[in-house]
Amino acid sequence: MTTENFNITHSQNADVCRNPDLGILVPDYILELLDDASCLIVEQHLAECVHCKERYLTVLRMRATACFKKQEQKKTDDEVNDDDRELAKQR
Repeated sequence: MTTENFNITHSQNADVCRNPDLGILVPDYILELLDDASCLIVEQHLAECVHCKERYLTVLRMRATACFKKQEQKKTDDEVNDDDRELAKQR
């Protein structure tokens, strides 16, 4: 998906997204479905649009927390696997 035809506008009103064509791309941004150029445009939109920032901030925080927990679990799993390998060597 590309964002070539979108005009970036600044939304001062938290009740309304002044650029709904960009606002509807935020879920795709959260799911990492956009190309790099589109991601940058959506990030700029989120920085400027009070409505979208407030609407999606909780989702973005939850996703970031889930990613962090997943990374921490992977570290724990890797440590357990290292311990298992060390025990196997000792046998």
